[in-house]
Amino acid sequence: MITRSEKEAVVREIRKIWDESNGVIIIDAQKLNAGAISELRKQCREVGVKLTVFKNTLVKLAVKDLEIEGLAEQLKGPTATAFAMEEVPAAAKVFSEFKKLYPKKLKLKAGVMEGKLFDSEGVRALASIPSREILLGMVACAFNGPITKFARVLQANITGLARVLDAVREEKEKAA
Repeated sequence: MITRSEKEAVVREIRKIWDESNGVIIIDAQKLNAGAISELRKQCREVGVKLTVFKNTLVKLAVKDLEIEGLAEQLKGPTATAFAMEEVPAAAKVFSEFKKLYPKKLKLKAGVMEGKLFDSEGVRALASIPSREILLGMVACAFNGPITKFARVLQANITGLARVLDAVREEKEKAA
């Protein structure tokens, strides 16, 4: 049996990880075998996710003051907590893809991002958001398009001026 001071230390640890994370995904992975859990943990590490199992009551105590409506109902039964330390959509994608492999063994319970609770469908929707790098690339392309067109217009004017000057030069050479 763990002592009260040990429980308080665990609650502080949960809260610290929660505050440092960009989002949290709550799953039930109890029915997965050891090999599948190992693979899931490996994929989580690759995208910056801390997958942990804490007692539900300790998690509730750790986030009690955040007042996230509906979270307590999700923290019932077997629960694993995934803290997305980097990108929440990437974490959601790992769990959504894993759910496709093990549809009856992995259950997406909920997700929390920016103090808002999402159900399992919300977690799947998060998974469909492109990664940060892809979004930045899309923004860069959007900015690059008008600049490229402007450069082509300027280049066309300079090219046109050079052709006119070349034609004038040729006319003067013929006249001389």
